[in-house]
Amino acid sequence: MGILKIDGVDGTAHNPKNTYTALANGTITKGQVVILETDAAADPDPDNYGYAGQIVKACDATSSPLACGVALHAASDKEKVIIQTGGLIDGVNATSPTAAEAISAGDRVSASTSGQIRIYDTDSTTTEVLGVCIDAYSSGDSDGKFMMYDKGWFTN
Repeated sequence: MGILKIDGVDGTAHNPKNTYTALANGTITKGQVVILETDAAADPDPDNYGYAGQIVKACDATSSPLACGVALHAASDKEKVIIQTGGLIDGVNATSPTAAEAISAGDRVSASTSGQIRIYDTDSTTTEVLGVCIDAYSSGDSDGKFMMYDKGWFTN
């Protein structure tokens, strides 16, 4: 049986990740959490491109169940943007955690209204966890990492 190249056995840390290319609705910055665009009045129009993840925008709702990935580069309105839809996420800012609100390894995380991440603490039928922190976030910086759940919504 072959060795899977995700364990660093060959001297390189192979971090598992899935990516998908979508259209941006509005400006998206690198590292922002993005959500599916469902507004029929949006431009680009989801009616023309489909609601199956063809159009994404920066997250604008706390713990949104429509959160689907993290932008790997900046994109302007109507440009293509590559999003990471699962696996190890590095370089996303946390929502200004103070010492009392620091995100610790093992904490569940979700999206915030600013496209950042936050501790998931709003369990309800209208919210959803995005992943699990595996390297602590300390002070509103992008010094942590989390493992994002792959929802299985996208195929390449």
